[in-house]
Amino acid sequence: MEKKIISLQLNSNDILNKYFQGSTPGYNALDVDEYLDQIIRDYETVESNYLFQKKYVDELLSEILTLKKTIEGLEIENKSLKTKLSGISDISKVNSTNIDLLKRINALEKTLWKLGVNPTNIK
Repeated sequence: MEKKIISLQLNSNDILNKYFQGSTPGYNALDVDEYLDQIIRDYETVESNYLFQKKYVDELLSEILTLKKTIEGLEIENKSLKTKLSGISDISKVNSTNIDLLKRINALEKTLWKLGVNPTNIK
């Protein structure tokens, strides 16, 4: 499930520069101004935290992408090494067969030498 990122509709400058029309039985302008200054300070804090968190999330998403690529590469390397390893186990069977063949050839050469035939001259 994908979460929708909600962006801020105002920033501290929007609040600071907001102009209100005056009315004759209205609020005390200084009280409103002090209250808005307090809101601006809080909003600047929220804005700063939001930008910090957004940057942090972007960095994490970038790191996740890098790690996914690394995982894909390692999975390919793992598959390749498993293939090589299976080939090595097959070669060990062939090697034991080759040793048996060499022993048989050696025994045949010894028999040829006993019969007076030089095995290196046989083509």
